[in-house]
Amino acid sequence: MPCPVCTDTVKYIYVAFLTTPTKIGKAIRKFTKNKYSHVVLSFNEDLRTMYSFARYNVNSPLVAGFVEESALRYYYFKQKDIPVKICKIPLTPQKHTEVLDYISSVRNNSEQYVYNLFALAAASIHKKVQIEKSYTCLEFVYSVLYSCKIETSIDINSYYSIVDLENALSKYVVYEGNFLTLTSSLNWGNDLFYYRKSVRKVITGSLRQCGTLIKRSFIS
Repeated sequence: MPCPVCTDTVKYIYVAFLTTPTKIGKAIRKFTKNKYSHVVLSFNEDLRTMYSFARYNVNSPLVAGFVEESALRYYYFKQKDIPVKICKIPLTPQKHTEVLDYISSVRNNSEQYVYNLFALAAASIHKKVQIEKSYTCLEFVYSVLYSCKIETSIDINSYYSIVDLENALSKYVVYEGNFLTLTSSLNWGNDLFYYRKSVRKVITGSLRQCGTLIKRSFIS
């Protein structure tokens, strides 16, 4: 996970808020009245590779977890404008290493993590639902910021909306505009978003993921 604009004394991570063109993204924005419906972390200024919790494949919205998102996800829907807000957060080399290690730990054990669908549902009443090794995109990003002690105004035990995180990071905003004007030299990398699963796999995968969340919710 290279950081192409870092120096020996100052390194950066990027938190980006995106307007995703999926049906679920549109539904989230309709309910929240907010411009953005997705949050990611990146070590690249042009966001060519991003880290978040989201669906694995385009036609399987409920089967989701930790993903290395390629920017090509946002070209897939052939829209001309994908609104984005980017926050550039300076870090010491030691702190940057902490973030790398945190994300690498999740990535290396990604089969143990699932998307927190219950937290997404509970957001409608502004309630936090904590389930072991389960995040929404928002929960994942602010867990990184909290656990690595980057943004001290964030309380991991409190409910946060995307707007709350936007406000907490407002001092770091460096760009707001069209995501599609940022990226270059794109490839899919480890992102299998373009792969369409069979109906049977979509159904069984969705049931399995919901079952995992139910079991863990009793343990948590």
